Amino acid sequence: MTITRISLPLFVFISLVGCAFGAETESMIAPGSPLEGGRISGALEDQVGVTTVTGGTDTYMMWTSEISDEAFQGALIESLRTRKLYSADGRFELTAHIEEVDQPLVGFDFDVTTRIHYELRDRETDVVLLDEVVVATGTATTDDSLWGTKRLRLANEKSAKRNLQSLFEALARLDVDTVGIAVTE
Repeated sequence: MTITRISLPLFVFISLVGCAFGAETESMIAPGSPLEGGRISGALEDQVGVTTVTGGTDTYMMWTSEISDEAFQGALIESLRTRKLYSADGRFELTAHIEEVDQPLVGFDFDVTTRIHYELRDRETDVVLLDEVVVATGTATTDDSLWGTKRLRLANEKSAKRNLQSLFEALARLDVDTVGIAVTE
């Protein structure tokens, strides 16, 4: 009798809450086209490597969904590849530091805000071309999933994807050529 009293509520709780899974690389990849249709400088083509991604958090199944360094780095590299920018040994190195992932504790609509610091550096001259903190929000609703843990994961992924899209908007503002570097307004 006592076991049934404890087991049934525990089973209902676990069924409703579910287990947490981390943000998936594939779901964070920012869609795009090579050099964003000419908006990104051709000097970056096949020349951007990702050296480090830090600040992410691993997900623990009985807690909340998080964005790990490895998952975000994979999404960053694939997003660069989609735009024909990625090269493991290119002239430019990109670093990303996940400063904050602001998540709700409860709710129906989950708004997650990511704050990621990006730095793009020329390996040959050691000049920093881009030093920017990008803030983006992603929302998942009960239409996306009734399960809270899945809804949080989806909001994490949407926020990270929007953050990457904003990074490429910042890269499109750079005027990079073989002689010098300028930022266009």
